[in-house]
Amino acid sequence: MIFLDAPVGSGFSYAKNWEGYNISDTSSVAEIYEFLRKWLLVHPKFLSNTLYVMGDSYSGITVPMVVQEISDGNEASWEPRMNIKGYVLGNPLTSAHADFNARIPFAHLKTLISDELYESTKKDCNGEYIAVDPSNAACVDDLKVYTECTEQIRSSHVLEPTCQLLSPKPRPRVSKWDPDTLIEDSVDLLRSITHLPEPGRWCRAYNYLYSYIWANDKTVQKALHIREGSINEWVRCNESLVYTYDIKSSLSYHQNLIQKGYEVLIYSGDHDMVIPYIATHAWIESLNLTIAHDWRPWFVDGQVAGFTMQYTSKKYCLTFATVKGAGHTAPEYKPKESLAMIDRPHEAEEWQPEPISTCFGSCFGRNWLYQPVSVAVLTEIGCISMFRWPYRFPFLPESARFGPNQHESGQVGANKKKKKKKSQRVGHHIRLHETPMRRPWNCVGACFLGSNHCIIAGFSII
Repeated sequence: MIFLDAPVGSGFSYAKNWEGYNISDTSSVAEIYEFLRKWLLVHPKFLSNTLYVMGDSYSGITVPMVVQEISDGNEASWEPRMNIKGYVLGNPLTSAHADFNARIPFAHLKTLISDELYESTKKDCNGEYIAVDPSNAACVDDLKVYTECTEQIRSSHVLEPTCQLLSPKPRPRVSKWDPDTLIEDSVDLLRSITHLPEPGRWCRAYNYLYSYIWANDKTVQKALHIREGSINEWVRCNESLVYTYDIKSSLSYHQNLIQKGYEVLIYSGDHDMVIPYIATHAWIESLNLTIAHDWRPWFVDGQVAGFTMQYTSKKYCLTFATVKGAGHTAPEYKPKESLAMIDRPHEAEEWQPEPISTCFGSCFGRNWLYQPVSVAVLTEIGCISMFRWPYRFPFLPESARFGPNQHESGQVGANKKKKKKKSQRVGHHIRLHETPMRRPWNCVGACFLGSNHCIIAGFSII
């Protein structure tokens, strides 16, 4: 497994001159691909390992681009040839406009705004909540009320408390109606408090204090082989980066990659209002894939851990899963369920009460866990946090043991096979269950090379 601090300037990464810090989506992707090629040339014993590229949040833009670069390079016979098999995205940004526009419907689903306000806003704004016409007074008034209702809600997990800093500073907004009004950054917290907060006054950002203490410890940096003097101070979010967002949407990359027959997992914490799961599910539906398994629950320890759907197109297989009770992103909030999502055995075809119905079905080959695997992981641009998962990365289980048909007597009925159908439904109703997603990889500069697994985890954060 390799954790890659990307783009340059995040984590422990650095450039030798200031020009190297002027980066963009496309230049960052080119650098990541160049790194992978050089790394594999230096470590040729990993060339036969299957490769999966992973990322969360803003990496929803860059990961599909990296996979496309790898695929194009293989077709052009560039050396070394990479054994790319698929990619994984958590709470991914795909189109800022579409994803952010889904926040108001999401807020309504989570009862953060009333039915009356939602219907009025939808009618007055005609479903457009980002590029608002300032002359549309009715829409502007509705959005003001929406902002009043949600501005004190923690958008990365709507059920958790917000962090109040002593010197709150405004966050740059994509839209005037962006509910994120404070930057919950550990560096501000460190300067705001002189001791750890009392348990009753906890907020999630306090957890990140430890990452500053750990990552700036000279002993830790020496153990990680950080070049002395390369950075002045490790920060979780490097807001000094000069970054150009030159790719507005990654949807076209997902469409192109369908033809490659890759295995894809897209998962979302269902309490994340930064990138609402309904927005992610909507663009997946727009790919017009065949539904192999319709919406159904998956389980951990006999409890519903989320919901899932599986889509196919010839050899291509995409699994969408929610993680119940998780935020932005899932493994930070629900580590056990998130690990189970990709780490449960899948020999049996039938649903069983205790083992998880991991919902990834035939997308991934049987017993893939015991085969060499490479995974590249990328997160958001600029921010780094602590990775909390075990070092191994057992991938997606094969057989989907989804929820049983429950009779009134409590007996378990056999799952009935459904005919495959095209994903062309409009306004598909989704039964909501709370799924705050844990942030899987809060970046940190580190590298683990197992004898059987090589997971390349690149982290960029914004």
